[in-house]
Amino acid sequence: SDGGGSSDVGNVSQVAPLASISVATSVSPAGIHTWQQCAIGGTTVGTKALINVAKIFYLSALDLYNSPQTVQAIWDEYHEKRGYDFQFKPLMGDRLPPFDYCK
Repeated sequence: SDGGGSSDVGNVSQVAPLASISVATSVSPAGIHTWQQCAIGGTTVGTKALINVAKIFYLSALDLYNSPQTVQAIWDEYHEKRGYDFQFKPLMGDRLPPFDYCK
């Protein structure tokens, strides 16, 4: 599916380097927010996808932990492309959200 959802990942990428992965779990032509995608969570295919993602996260973290020079190179490239004097300013500014999630 070419569709997606929303997240705060754009804000995160303003203050830290970011990587993203996608793992196939179904071939639903309807996209990711479907009953098919929800139902696959309790199946063998869903479990295999989860295990694959866990392996990717673990092995990536292990590689970075064991290679501080790679981590430094990532930060250097990030700062070079973003600009050393960059300051993140959220669209909301300093104001609170217009509603309270806890009420």
